[in-house]
Amino acid sequence: MKSAEMSTGTSRTCDSDHDGRLIMKEHFRLQVDKLFNMLFSSTSTFIADFHDKRKSTELCMGPWKNGKDGQQVRHINVTVALQANVGPKSSKVTEFQTMRACSCPGEIYSIDVLSVNEGIPYADVFNIATHYCLVRSENNGTDMLVFGNVNFIKSTWAVVKAFIVKHSYEGLSEYFHCLSEQLQEVSKKEKK
Repeated sequence: MKSAEMSTGTSRTCDSDHDGRLIMKEHFRLQVDKLFNMLFSSTSTFIADFHDKRKSTELCMGPWKNGKDGQQVRHINVTVALQANVGPKSSKVTEFQTMRACSCPGEIYSIDVLSVNEGIPYADVFNIATHYCLVRSENNGTDMLVFGNVNFIKSTWAVVKAFIVKHSYEGLSEYFHCLSEQLQEVSKKEKK
């Protein structure tokens, strides 16, 4: 599914295959550049406050730098609080973010994020890939799609794999549900 199927406000399309599970499909009454800056700017107070509300600590957002083939890259480090009753209470997460060359300010932003965890059981066995597609809509708002995928980089027992997949998708769903709620709050204030 290409992003242009969701919105007719732009002629640009996302060149991602949109692999994985659809985690979020929302419309926000925010301009696409504003939404991008809220989520992906190294000076974003929105994303810093969002992580703070989630009891995340040590948030360090690097700047965007030129990568290969017209892409922009950066990395984020954050320690996230875990909700599990047993086991570790936090995990260090490093996100490697890539803004695809099809991104165009005022039109579309296509961002791939690879998240690597530390400090949790089997952290070396898998990573999480998410893809954000932010597209300007007809009414100068933004349509946002997010896809997620659990990637196994080492073999492991089937029961462990099933546990990782289940809890990873639950975590992604919870995170993006909370993010959507916060963005809708800002969107409502923006409309007033």
